[in-house]
Amino acid sequence: MAHYIDRGDSLYRRITAYFSARVVAAGLQAIVLIVLARALGPSAFGTFAVMTAIGGVLITLLGFGTRARALRLLASDSTPGIANTLLVIRSLTAIVIATLLAIISTTVVGITQSMALAGAAYVAAEGIRSFIQNILLGIQQRRRANQLEILRPVLSGSGLGLAIWLDINPAGGYAVGLVGIALLSYISVRGSLRGFWPILATMRSSYGYWASTSLISLQQLDIPIVGLVSSATMSGLFAGASRLSNPLNIAAASILAIITPELSAAKDSQHQRLVFLQGRRIVFWLVLTFLFLSPLSGLIGPFLLGPEYARSGPLFVGLIVAVGFDAASQLYAASYYANDKARDLSIIRLGTAPMRLALVAVCALTQEIWLLSFGIIAGKVIELVVLLLAHRRQIGW
Repeated sequence: MAHYIDRGDSLYRRITAYFSARVVAAGLQAIVLIVLARALGPSAFGTFAVMTAIGGVLITLLGFGTRARALRLLASDSTPGIANTLLVIRSLTAIVIATLLAIISTTVVGITQSMALAGAAYVAAEGIRSFIQNILLGIQQRRRANQLEILRPVLSGSGLGLAIWLDINPAGGYAVGLVGIALLSYISVRGSLRGFWPILATMRSSYGYWASTSLISLQQLDIPIVGLVSSATMSGLFAGASRLSNPLNIAAASILAIITPELSAAKDSQHQRLVFLQGRRIVFWLVLTFLFLSPLSGLIGPFLLGPEYARSGPLFVGLIVAVGFDAASQLYAASYYANDKARDLSIIRLGTAPMRLALVAVCALTQEIWLLSFGIIAGKVIELVVLLLAHRRQIGW
């Protein structure tokens, strides 16, 4: 698969290019989310956020580790066939879950039909689009992946703007735009996928990735958990802060998406260790950057969301600090994936993922925003420490 590999630029430049494209996309996405949050209000926005978060978790739980597996495509001699099979599995999973989510939301929960359809469309589109991004990164087609990432907020924002202009459900217009970028992503990657790998064999080889990504996806349940144990106001504030700061998770995504394929394609352990150490230096500066920016986010975030979110400042601080520590954790996750130790990573996350959610739940029960912010940070720090110690013991770096 040598025609997929491009080693002309440094690891730093590759991460910077990926990160820069996603910074632009995140800036545009933040504007779109601000408009959406204002248009829906805290209550309706919280409902939409809870529905889409649950859908995202279900896709990961039933997706058999396809996203993480896609980042390691270059380690296989049958890259196009495996990628094609993974895409079929992911697409079917996303569509089935979105359909069931819409049905249950309207018939059992009582969510309006327009909101349920919007949430379902979002879940299906994002489930497919995000996976295709990983295929492109896994075969080192980074430029195309970056272009599609920037187009995502452009199309979703256009759909949102059109919905507001037509005076229909803003969430529906937003979701339709995401469906458009999902279709465009599929068209862009289709020519690179040839052949087909047996589905059962593919699923068996992805078991460790499935367990690991399923556990890490549990962090998306923080919004539903806060909504369950605290007031509607607290839930809305947390949902708004979480969704607006969520695009900054590109830092963690950049580390995982670039370093995993690099480590997987390394010829020997010495080369792999060199890539890892380069990544560790980059992560160090990322953590410092987010620590520095966190107080500022506590002022800017509530201002952007509007007066109804004025008390959400501490939540922005906690979420931004957590992004930095999460980026560091993803460096170690990338090494586990590249060394085909996803099962070991899943065992570690079996302890850290529920622990983080428990911290968030306990802190949310107090109804104190600063305590909830502390719980968010503490969970990420504990996860990083556990990963660091385990990685040194099992891999030695």
